[in-house]
Amino acid sequence: VGDSLGMVVQGQADSLAVTMEEMIYHTRMVTRGARRALVVTDMPFMSYQVSPQQALENAGRLMKEGG
Repeated sequence: VGDSLGMVVQGQADSLAVTMEEMIYHTRMVTRGARRALVVTDMPFMSYQVSPQQALENAGRLMKEGG
């Protein structure tokens, strides 16, 4: 699930405005339909660049809430 959904689905000019909540939502939708597939998801801009701790927290949240 790519953060390019900002451009493809939402009509944004780029992917910079995509939030963690939006990535979680779209990941959850994909995992509902792809029960036997490995689902890989992008972490949105600034969800991991600030610190290793923030990256770990956001990755855990994406895995837990995204399905």
